[in-house]
Amino acid sequence: MLLESVRMALESQTDISTVEVASSIEGATARFRSSSPDVVIADYRIGSESGADLARALLKLDPAATIIIVSGLTSPLVVDDCV
Repeated sequence: MLLESVRMALESQTDISTVEVASSIEGATARFRSSSPDVVIADYRIGSESGADLARALLKLDPAATIIIVSGLTSPLVVDDCV
């Protein structure tokens, strides 16, 4: 539900032309390759994987990629995993 709300909010912006949604690292990586987004916003939890795993995969494809990882988790381990 949160993902859908974020997608709708972004699509309503006049200066954003494309919003892609994926529910797995594999899907997100495929969409990243095909659309070359300006920014990637990912939840820390992506099924059994993490947004940090996704960031590492995307940065191998494009070291200049801009990636924002969001989470409700506050563990220092999560923060360390993302930076």
